[in-house]
Amino acid sequence: MVQYYDSHLATAFEEALIESNIPFEKFDDQFHYPVSHREKVKEISSKILEANSSKNLFVFQQEKLFDKTKKALDEAGIEYQVIERDEGSGISWTSEYDAETRKIIKAATGIPL
Repeated sequence: MVQYYDSHLATAFEEALIESNIPFEKFDDQFHYPVSHREKVKEISSKILEANSSKNLFVFQQEKLFDKTKKALDEAGIEYQVIERDEGSGISWTSEYDAETRKIIKAATGIPL
C-alpha cells in the first residue's frame, strides 16, 4: 500500500502505475497493488518523490521562460515533470539529469542554480 497526502504526487503516482501496466485499486487516497509488483512500485514511488523534492525543482515566475526551458530540455532529451504550484509552474527532474538540467535552466533564465 502506498499513500500520498499531496494530490499532485498522488496523480503522478497513479499515472506512472497505469503507464507501467501495474494493476492497482485506490481507496481513500491509498493505492493497493499486488505484492508481485512491490519492487517496481518502490522504484516508481522513489522517482516521484525524488522528482518532486525541492532540491530538484525550479518554479518559474514568467511563462515565457518556462516555455523556453521546456523546449531546451526536450531538445536535450532530458526527462522532467511539470509541477503546478500556487506560485507558478515548475520543472522537476531526477538526480540523473541534475547537472545538465541546471545548466539549461541557467542558460534559459540567466539564473544560476
